[in-house]
Amino acid sequence: NGVNDGGFLTGDDSPNQRQSDNLITNNSLTYSGDQRLESADSLTYVTPPLQHDTEVTGQPLITLDASSTADDTDWVVKLIDVFPSSPPSASGPQSGYWEKVTQCQLKGTHRFGHQRAVPIPVNKKVHYAIRCLPTSQLFEAGHRIGIMISSGAAADRVPNPNPAINTVFHSTRATVPIAPRDNARVTGPPQG
Repeated sequence: NGVNDGGFLTGDDSPNQRQSDNLITNNSLTYSGDQRLESADSLTYVTPPLQHDTEVTGQPLITLDASSTADDTDWVVKLIDVFPSSPPSASGPQSGYWEKVTQCQLKGTHRFGHQRAVPIPVNKKVHYAIRCLPTSQLFEAGHRIGIMISSGAAADRVPNPNPAINTVFHSTRATVPIAPRDNARVTGPPQG
């Protein structure tokens, strides 16, 4: 399913190709559950297990380098909290659960703004800057941070009628705002 357990996109400009018809990929109209069910249509990258609790607060930015065989396509990126593949707690989700934290999306022809559509140059590497919705999530130690990249999210919009083969290049980057770790604990009311 395109999972790279070694970390985020790194290395040379070798492409990862995924074919997508940009049409409905599942029958759910409001799906926000376990994202593993949507991973077959996505290019997915995950970090190694986190060594300590990590807070992500702000707007993740995806700098996507990609080409398409169509002059328009959609880009959808999801930030995922990947739970450990160990026995879950009595109150937690199932082992290995993938929780959607936030997502961002961009219609390829709107990469310069929404004032007017500019066709994508077919089969040319194009740079996209895609900012996700603001979030604040504590990723617990042992969890992993995942990024899912696809060219469709039928649950969120009208399907794109342009069939395409989209190529994501390894120069793509995810910038995730990590809050500084604060080891200070408040043990009583503030002193004033």
